[in-house]
Amino acid sequence: MGLELVRVASPREGGAPGEAWWFWCAGCNTHHAFTTKLAEGAEGPVWAKSGPPERPTFEPSLLCRDLGCHLLLRGGMLEYLGDCAHALAGKRVPIPREPL
Repeated sequence: MGLELVRVASPREGGAPGEAWWFWCAGCNTHHAFTTKLAEGAEGPVWAKSGPPERPTFEPSLLCRDLGCHLLLRGGMLEYLGDCAHALAGKRVPIPREPL
């Protein structure tokens, strides 16, 4: 599966690390991440993760405004929403196996 848990360093020295799940987005030709736990003192959005590791679901949707990408990850499938600015808009595809 092309989804990898990466520990995110704390913005403050001595803080606990956060957790982010990174995956390759073929529409944007770059990586995106769902953060499930913030580092101590950090601010930002957090997603809920459920389902088995091979078919994860994250809620709510992920919106990357600067790239024009809006998607859901449900049951291990990337569901690109209609407001995406790339060719995968409206499509449902498995998480690519692109290495991180």
